[in-house]
Amino acid sequence: MLKACWRYLLYIIEHKVNVLVECWREGLYIQGITHDLSKFNPKEFIPYTKKFFLDRNIDSIDEMKWKFAWLHHQHKNKHHWEY
Repeated sequence: MLKACWRYLLYIIEHKVNVLVECWREGLYIQGITHDLSKFNPKEFIPYTKKFFLDRNIDSIDEMKWKFAWLHHQHKNKHHWEY
C-alpha cells in the first residue's frame, strides 16, 4: 500500500504542477495553487490510491468509498460543474 500511496502522491504533484503552469500563463494564480487540493484529503487520497494504484481488484466496500471520494472531490473543487 505504501508504494501505491507514493505513486499516487507523485501523480497528484505532477498533475498540480501541469495545471499550475497553464493557470499562471492565463494569470489564474490562485486557481493554479488551489486546484485539486482536496486530493490530499484522506477522504479522497486513500480510495483513489486503492482504485487506481493498487495492483488488485477493489471490493464492493472500497468501490463505495471511491464513489464517495469522487463526490467529495466534485463538491470541493470549483472546476467541476457539480460544485
